[in-house]
Amino acid sequence: MYSVTVTMNVKPGHEATFEDLMRGLASAVRANEPENVAYHILRVRNEPTKYRVVEIYRSKDAFKTHLGAPYIQKANPDVLKILSSPPEIEPTEVVA
Repeated sequence: MYSVTVTMNVKPGHEATFEDLMRGLASAVRANEPENVAYHILRVRNEPTKYRVVEIYRSKDAFKTHLGAPYIQKANPDVLKILSSPPEIEPTEVVA
């Protein structure tokens, strides 16, 4: 398994746009990436502009394929322009 957690801080007032974009991405990932095990978008309860994306793939190669997917490439500029800071990407390890 290969996993990453991405933390993103959204500019205030852009939360709905961000959530719509991310829902679309999650649907595309689930529909088109059989090697994706989990793709969850989480909002931090006490920080309404902070989000985390938890992604789990069967392999690092599957994650690399994900990064090159056309829907990811298309959405990235739209997502990045509504963030208040660069995303924080943490490689993680599935324990259980």
